[in-house]
Amino acid sequence: MREPYLISVYGFADDHIASQRFRPTSVTNEHNAIKQVEDSAVIINDWMNANKLKMNTTKTEFIMFGSKAQLGKCSTKEIDIAGDKIPNVSVIR
Repeated sequence: MREPYLISVYGFADDHIASQRFRPTSVTNEHNAIKQVEDSAVIINDWMNANKLKMNTTKTEFIMFGSKAQLGKCSTKEIDIAGDKIPNVSVIR
């Protein structure tokens, strides 16, 4: 049975946060969650372009939260945002 996914996107002007919850019980769950985050970034980027704004991927950060055991089951090292590779970090600012 496929786990339902719901992505949350919060934005103000040119600052956006996209979050996705998933259970790291399979590579498929993780892959689907990451894909939805990447797809949301495309939608945000398209909206920004249409409104004469530019997504600054040098300021874009990607972090995964969870227990040490949960994070140990995850394999995503980076995500693709607007054609740029954003590495998974352990601390965000």
